[in-house]
Amino acid sequence: MTDQPGPDDLVPCCDTETTGLSVEDGDRILAIACVVGSANAGIIGRHRWYVDTQGRRSSPESFAVHRIPHNHPDRIHEREALAHFDAVANSRWWIMQNGPFDIAFFNAAYARHGMRVPQRQLIDTMDLSRKLAPGKAANLDAQGARLGLDPAMLARRKERHDALEDCEMTFEIWRRSAFPTRLDLESRATADRRTVTATNVSTEIDW
Repeated sequence: MTDQPGPDDLVPCCDTETTGLSVEDGDRILAIACVVGSANAGIIGRHRWYVDTQGRRSSPESFAVHRIPHNHPDRIHEREALAHFDAVANSRWWIMQNGPFDIAFFNAAYARHGMRVPQRQLIDTMDLSRKLAPGKAANLDAQGARLGLDPAMLARRKERHDALEDCEMTFEIWRRSAFPTRLDLESRATADRRTVTATNVSTEIDW
C-alpha cells in the first residue's frame, strides 16, 4: 500500500463537536460525524451520531458555535457511538481538519470505555494547505473559499458549525488538494458540456 490513498480508495473524513476545548478539563464529544468516499466517486455515505455527555454541558462559547444541547433527543451512549463510528471509519486513513484536536477527544473517549484506540494514518487538510499554500490561512473557511467550495455552505458556517457539513467540506478540500489534475480535467469537461449545450440552444433559437 502507498502512504496516501489512491483515487479509488474509500476514505472516511471525520469531525466532532465538543462541549469545550479541553480534554484535560473534562470536556466531552457531543457529536461525531463521518463521510466516506473516494476522489473518483465523491461522497457515498454520510453518518452522524449525537453523544450522551453524561451531564457535561457545553461552555457558552462552544454552544454558540454548534448550538447542540447536551440533552439532544437523538443522543446515544458514548460507547455505542464509538462502535458505530468504528464500523464506518474502518480504513487505513482518516481525513480531518486540525486532526490532533479531534483525536485527543477520541483517545479520551476510547480510554473511558476500555476500547482499543484505532491506529490510523492521519491526513490533515490543515497540513495539506500549509504545504500547498504556504503563508496563507489554513482554516476551513479560508481553504474552502480558495478552492471554490459552495458559497452557501461557507455562509452557513458563519451562523453555526455543523460537524457533518464540516466533514463534507473537509473531504472536498482534500479531494481538490490531493487530486488537482483530475479535478481540473473534470472542470474542463463540465465547461465543454456547457459550451455544447449553449451552442445547441443557440442553434435551436436561430432556427
